[in-house]
Amino acid sequence: MPDPSTPSPSPTTLPICAVGSTNPSKLAACKNSFESYSVATAEFQSVSIPSGVRDQPIGLEETLLGAENRAKGALLHATTASPSSSSSSPCMGVGLESGIIILNNGMHLDVCICVIVGQQKQQQQQQQQRCVGMSSGWILPPAVSEVFEQKGYNEAFASATNIPPDEKGQGVLHHLSSGKTSRVEQTMESVNMALLQWTNPSLYYASSSSSSLHHHEKKKVVGDYDTDLVGRDKKWNISSWNRGFALLCVGFSVGVSFGLVMKRRS
Repeated sequence: MPDPSTPSPSPTTLPICAVGSTNPSKLAACKNSFESYSVATAEFQSVSIPSGVRDQPIGLEETLLGAENRAKGALLHATTASPSSSSSSPCMGVGLESGIIILNNGMHLDVCICVIVGQQKQQQQQQQQRCVGMSSGWILPPAVSEVFEQKGYNEAFASATNIPPDEKGQGVLHHLSSGKTSRVEQTMESVNMALLQWTNPSLYYASSSSSSLHHHEKKKVVGDYDTDLVGRDKKWNISSWNRGFALLCVGFSVGVSFGLVMKRRS
């Protein structure tokens, strides 16, 4: 409970939160999470922002990229295109992206990633923050996994399970769980995890550790791997090739020696 003796911040100093989606379920998830974390906002704006990725992202990298593109686009809209924003009102952008992670056994895991970008006052200065959160995941039915890449997420569920599309409501998760959970709750999980960073800036964005904490932002992504992983893959491939070549040479030498010995005996 807030301390009644502490004056409430002026509405003009509260951040304007722009959500990079016009989906009402995503907006509801954001409002619920912000309220549960007691993160006050002057207003919520729902903005249509392209993800810059496929309609159905596959893999963590693509899903994260879609969420980040939406968050940055929403922040840009709030700071430059919104008539209600001003220099006295800080802005934050929220991007949400649902994606599929294909496991090594072929199962398809449905997750949601949230990215929050904006400025916070830290050590008497406004610092740009980037917060990332991910929801728990659930496995798609095999009949859906088999056709979702061809038919799309909602159509795949409709044809394989007879569950009608509900992309702007509680989602198929609500039907499959008999109301025990929903797409909104899954989305809230990702927002909650991102707000964990936002509400603890001294732990995540302290200047002394910012370089190590955000080293990943400086890496260049190459395909599905970052440059560190690619470098390790290259080193492994080179060393593996050397080992293989050495074994081949040893095998050849042994074979030649054995042949010479047999020839002398004969």
